[in-house]
Amino acid sequence: KDNQFVQIRGLSERYNAVMLHNAYAPSVETDVRSFSFANIPSAQIERMLVFKSPSADLPGDFAGGVVKVFTKSIPEENSIIVDYSTQFRTGTSLKDFYHQQFNANHLLPYNSGYYDLPSSFPADLTKLDSDSKLVQAGRSLKNLWTPTKGMAIPDQRFTLTLNKKFNIRNIQVGNITALSYSNSYATYGVERGDFTESGGKVDHNFGYADKQYNQIIRSGLLFNWAFKFDAKNMVELKNLFNISSTDQYVSRLGTGISTGQVNGAFDKQYRGIYSGQLLGTHELFEGSTSLEWMLSYNTSYRDQPDYKRYRSNLDGSTGLASIIIPNTADPNFLGRFYSKLNENAFSGGFSVKQRFATAEGKDPLKSPEVKAGMFFENKSRDFNARNIGYQLASIYLNPSLINAPLSTLFDAQNINSTDGIMVGEISYRKNSYQASNNLLAFYTMATIPFGDFKLDAGVRFENNLQQLHSYDDFAQKPVDPKYQVNKALPSANLSYNFSEKALIRAAYGKTLNRPEFREMVRTKLEPKIENLALLNQELEKCLNSAKYLQLRGFAK
Repeated sequence: KDNQFVQIRGLSERYNAVMLHNAYAPSVETDVRSFSFANIPSAQIERMLVFKSPSADLPGDFAGGVVKVFTKSIPEENSIIVDYSTQFRTGTSLKDFYHQQFNANHLLPYNSGYYDLPSSFPADLTKLDSDSKLVQAGRSLKNLWTPTKGMAIPDQRFTLTLNKKFNIRNIQVGNITALSYSNSYATYGVERGDFTESGGKVDHNFGYADKQYNQIIRSGLLFNWAFKFDAKNMVELKNLFNISSTDQYVSRLGTGISTGQVNGAFDKQYRGIYSGQLLGTHELFEGSTSLEWMLSYNTSYRDQPDYKRYRSNLDGSTGLASIIIPNTADPNFLGRFYSKLNENAFSGGFSVKQRFATAEGKDPLKSPEVKAGMFFENKSRDFNARNIGYQLASIYLNPSLINAPLSTLFDAQNINSTDGIMVGEISYRKNSYQASNNLLAFYTMATIPFGDFKLDAGVRFENNLQQLHSYDDFAQKPVDPKYQVNKALPSANLSYNFSEKALIRAAYGKTLNRPEFREMVRTKLEPKIENLALLNQELEKCLNSAKYLQLRGFAK
């Protein structure tokens, strides 16, 4: 994943929490929680803290660790910084690069609608009452099935940073504005194989060699303000906005279960996040009491407007590839996939820390402390998907299309109800869902130093409600799971300092790992064949595919 995501204790990003200024970082993945660190200009990071042990003031939802990222506030001096870099990738840069047809705004990573379903496209193809309407719908889709040959230029990265600080009466004000843009290419060779063992014999089910072409374009804005009223009081406004587009073309050559195949896929994805926080830090009562508070709003989206896949059988004697057109629509063989995800989150919290004076004074390393606080987050997500496939219009296929290239197959005249192909849909209502997560947490903890030992201990109470709304197409009923979890999460850390640079530590803690929204969908909506009628439908699909392959001469 281009080293964009964090792994802690060998666990992937799914099991780690990332926070921006004490608020959860937004995610743009449909399946797992993940924050791409490529969204933050590295020059604007003030500090990063990695916690691998539980603590009462940390989120309770992690298994690997917690990463807190803080961006800069008041710059040291007024400046304008221009940063440009380029990178040459061996095996990619200045080599042939294949991609799907680009729109005019391709170098700007936002969705202009070029790859989207047309506005006039039917909301549900299964409800159309005539072949003519299906033909019209099929012809309205863009013919973007031919890879275009280009050249991968070396990676380009550009950042413009404006640093400004000034005073408004006695208030010190700082502003950091950073604009970034990058355009990178990567070509990979991927080998895929499947084997089964039976009775000591190993069978090679299939083997493929993929050539994968990837282009990622990113653009971002960091816009931070800080207001320092005096040495003990500061209020900050942090803003991070980032959008990106990923374009991928995969060319696959290999051997399937029974024949050689030439397959391919075109994928386009747009992602975007905005994270804004209003933060305050205050030192009260001559520094013995510290108050921190935070209000945050995050929003993110992931748009996959036209994921196209095709399979073709290769004739070993002639070297010609014949596109596999199923008898019933099956996007896994020939089709398009569309999905949209939108997520919004509001959060806030505060903490109060009280230090107690000792004989050693107010040294924070030797003063007992008590800390208490609360945190809340209300998150909602909306996900929609459509699966659109192509099928034979009839048992007779125009002979000129048997070995026709993809661009010809999808010409408007070949999308018809007689001797060409037609569009169909196998979208299920279970493919879409709305979900929410409401978290309310309280915690209290204490730090007790004694000699060269220090004990940090506390407990965190979390009240969490996860809800999801979807539909079970097989049972024909709504699915509305609700998970209410109340947990007390104790933690303790005991450390012994040998010196200022060395210590030994023992830690105990309890955390939990909540299901992601998509995991809730999978758990509740696993497809089941519960009666003979449904079994017959599935069997008929298999038989139709077999009849089609036999008709085309690919099976006996």
